[in-house]
Amino acid sequence: MGCLFLAYCKGGPPIEVNVLDCAPVFNHNSNGLITHVATGTTYVSIGPDVQGTALDTLIRNAIADVNSATSGQRVSVTFQATTTSCSALGVTNCISVGLGSLSNSQCALSNLINDSSTGIIANSTITFRSDWASFSQNRMQRSAAHELAHHLGLAHNACTASQSLMQANFESVQCTATSGFATAPTIDDDIPFNKTVYNGGTENSCP
Repeated sequence: MGCLFLAYCKGGPPIEVNVLDCAPVFNHNSNGLITHVATGTTYVSIGPDVQGTALDTLIRNAIADVNSATSGQRVSVTFQATTTSCSALGVTNCISVGLGSLSNSQCALSNLINDSSTGIIANSTITFRSDWASFSQNRMQRSAAHELAHHLGLAHNACTASQSLMQANFESVQCTATSGFATAPTIDDDIPFNKTVYNGGTENSCP
């Protein structure tokens, strides 16, 4: 687990030093900007093929966990579940969630459509495997939280699966796993999106 230390300079403001388990990695667009949802509310439109299923509940659980992490880090981003389609809502800050045909190496997949000049994500999608019910519920909740973390600007990292939602290989090769992984954002997830993506910090990485 990472640690948070506060160092104080004599006569000056405190200097905050964040020690993480591994280097954060961020999603960038073709212009080198971090891709992320705007501050405020981003709607998560749960499609008819997911509504009322166990996956619906797991997605809502993941939303609650991610919202807890953003509020805990004082990031003004909130995900809000809805059964109204993004087109009917008439907003661009909306993620359409549904089922689809994915490869065996994919548990879920985000399409991070973003403004090339700002990196702001709009009208994106998250697709879950049609056979999601074949896998454990906590595994599917992890996938939901993982995809939401992509929307907060995070890319895959070199942490272990228990240290971070964004571990590089776990999401693509272990849909059948039932334990040994984080299902909610950890310090290795929430410190990077708080300090860098939403508060203008540098993309410092560990040596």
